[in-house]
Amino acid sequence: MNDAEQRMTRRTLLIGTAVGAGSLAVIGGSASPAAAGATSGGPVRAGGAGNRRDFPVSARGAAPGASDSGPAIRRTIADAVAWTAASAKNTARVLFDRGVYRIGDDGTPSWYALELTETARIELLGNGTELLMLDPHKGGIAITRSTGITVTGLTLDYETPPFTQGIIRAVDPTAGTFQLELLSGFPSLTDRTLFSGAGYGTLHDAASGLFKRGVQSTFSVSYPATAGADGRWTFTVDTAHRGRMPDIAIGDGFATGYRGDRNAIALHQSADTTLKDLIIHAGPGAAVISNNSEATVLRRTVVDVRAGSGRWVSVNADGYHHHGGRRGPTVVGNRFARLHDDGMNVYSQLRALQSLSEGGKKLHLAGGSAEVAVGDTLQIVQSSDGTVRGTARVTAVDGDPRAATPLVVTIASAVSGAAAGDHVFNRSYSGSGFVITGNVIEESRGLGVRMKASNGVITDNRMSDLTNWGIWIANDTAYGEGPIGSENLVVSGNQIRRVCLDQTLVPWPTSAAAIMLQHFTSSYTVGTSRVHRNIAISDNTIEDAPRFGVYLGAGTNVTAAKTKISVTAGNPRSDQPSAHFGLENLKNGLVLRATISDAQTPRRAAVWRGPKLENTTVLQVPGA
Repeated sequence: MNDAEQRMTRRTLLIGTAVGAGSLAVIGGSASPAAAGATSGGPVRAGGAGNRRDFPVSARGAAPGASDSGPAIRRTIADAVAWTAASAKNTARVLFDRGVYRIGDDGTPSWYALELTETARIELLGNGTELLMLDPHKGGIAITRSTGITVTGLTLDYETPPFTQGIIRAVDPTAGTFQLELLSGFPSLTDRTLFSGAGYGTLHDAASGLFKRGVQSTFSVSYPATAGADGRWTFTVDTAHRGRMPDIAIGDGFATGYRGDRNAIALHQSADTTLKDLIIHAGPGAAVISNNSEATVLRRTVVDVRAGSGRWVSVNADGYHHHGGRRGPTVVGNRFARLHDDGMNVYSQLRALQSLSEGGKKLHLAGGSAEVAVGDTLQIVQSSDGTVRGTARVTAVDGDPRAATPLVVTIASAVSGAAAGDHVFNRSYSGSGFVITGNVIEESRGLGVRMKASNGVITDNRMSDLTNWGIWIANDTAYGEGPIGSENLVVSGNQIRRVCLDQTLVPWPTSAAAIMLQHFTSSYTVGTSRVHRNIAISDNTIEDAPRFGVYLGAGTNVTAAKTKISVTAGNPRSDQPSAHFGLENLKNGLVLRATISDAQTPRRAAVWRGPKLENTTVLQVPGA
């Protein structure tokens, strides 16, 4: 049993039930039949695995096509929560009929339309079922401090999408502005929850809805508060992007949306959650976010725009976003398309080191979501340049790490050079043991896979037509995402085609690669540490990469074998240095048996060798 499950006590479950389901009469350690939902649930199925009760949402009055089935669905979930809280042997299924259930605002400050909080062993089971969210400001389903929850066979969509899109009707390069005519069916910019102050948007082919090629894809903008007399909205482009104003043309499409902490499905401090056979057409943030959760499974799920909807964007953020946890996620057989950010991101968050005492053996950490427990390994990093000062084992923790409040942590031995302002990552709480296999990520803004975790595999995935890069194995210090350095990874059998569609990203010297291993400072210059270890990259197919096909940096014991690389004549990547393989700051590196087809003139170099190469060998690479 892991730490999260140990803390999920019977008392905690009953407290959560009392809040979510009203009073729960407990008689001799079990709930009374009425309180446990006997009048609204289905028959109990007894067996060696425990007692399962079915709870059809129709029994509480939910019905496809009704104006708002939200209250009835919430009551049904409360019935199931009460049943499973009554006995550790009880399991429950909340059953939905075929059809569309409309779900409105519940009138509370909650960020989510449906919630399962401090509960266990419940499945939400659809059967050709769609949950249509009526409030674009709220997320869909939240699973909080729960264990053993399953969500199966549901489609999630929003009646009003949580983003807007339109056609650019005028551009003023001197003023740095453009005018947008919103398309029918999309929210107005007067919705200051979705469009408050400033944000970013993307250029699209207005006919196909695909990202515009050969330009800067993403622009930071300030949102107008009111429309002009002609009904058009004048956006102001951020000064940092004014130099790319020629990329914005009359007739282009432009899409922009909310980027807050509300998602189609969200997990928080939960264990053993399984999400499978889902369709997600829209979400205010990510499609699925797994926050400080253990062993999340996402399987056979599709994230994409609804066919015929005319929408250019599915969710406003990532397809799958995971941070924290002692057991990494399993993400298998999914398809992510039309995302407004990355396909996947797996990492942990930092806590800032506020001060030290007792000769550096007591670390006074700021509040943050990274949990810490006795026996964990903490990594202390110089915040300015991402240099790893060292690691230390935790011997005591003063404070509640699950409350995200400040902590005082005692370590076995002081870390040389550690100072106030440093970043502290918990390497023991960083999604270790992940599996990312057999997924499709296509036609999206952002990267394919952004990875900082260790002891995992990225295998047999297909990535294509991404505005950013393919597989990024590196820290994101500027965003507080780490830890610094991944260990024991297998990256094999992936197909990566036509990435880095945003031309402004090609000049990045090392991250402009289909597969990239690197260490960055907080300003994304190249770091000096060799932070990665034992990375096996093999049997990957790469077509029309940006500056590099595979870039290997900042590592020890790194291999890239049997790589197939092809470059078409029209691939517009010309920044230098450029090569099929880039090597820098490696010890015990090996590039072996590449197959290269390059139709460009002049051809790229086979290998670019940067500084700090130690015992690094290239064998059977044409042109090397």
